Amino acid sequence: MTAHSRRQATHRRGTTNVYADLGYRAPDSMLVKAQLVSKLAELLAVRRMMQARGAIELGIPRSELSNVLCGQFRKFCERELLSWLTILGRDIQREEQ
Repeated sequence: MTAHSRRQATHRRGTTNVYADLGYRAPDSMLVKAQLVSKLAELLAVRRMMQARGAIELGIPRSELSNVLCGQFRKFCERELLSWLTILGRDIQREEQ
């Protein structure tokens, strides 16, 4: 038996917020942003809109939209992401916690 096969895997049950589990600052906000970005990606797909066209409609560089869709959304506030969804025709109200 090798040392690798004798090691016990350790794990713990996470919460419903992966950002909290990973120790991110402001995990609730990060989760909301991730959900908004997911809806944004879904809306672009349903409308069969390429990133270039989506960026034009949102008035942002395509590279910025690409970064957001790849998970680099930390610098954007929830309000801005919500405004993008509204521009693309999806009005979403955030429940205050």
